[in-house]
Amino acid sequence: VLGRGRLFHQQPGVLPHLLAADQIGGLTGVLRADLQLQIAELSRRAGDEATARRYFETFLAENEVDPRVYAVRVKLASLAKGAAP
Repeated sequence: VLGRGRLFHQQPGVLPHLLAADQIGGLTGVLRADLQLQIAELSRRAGDEATARRYFETFLAENEVDPRVYAVRVKLASLAKGAAP
């Protein structure tokens, strides 16, 4: 919830907390896929393309039938081109 709120309200500072949460196995009540996408998107917005790419790719590998797969592929393609989606 914290990541989602900061993601949509453009508030800085949550990314390190989400990365730490991922390292300890996630957050209670937050799906791993949601955490992955929050980290990926916040990393992309912060200009950390390597982290964004890693989390987008992990999401794709673990969530083949998620309806967000297409949007994630578009974002990955734009990262490869160096453009913002």
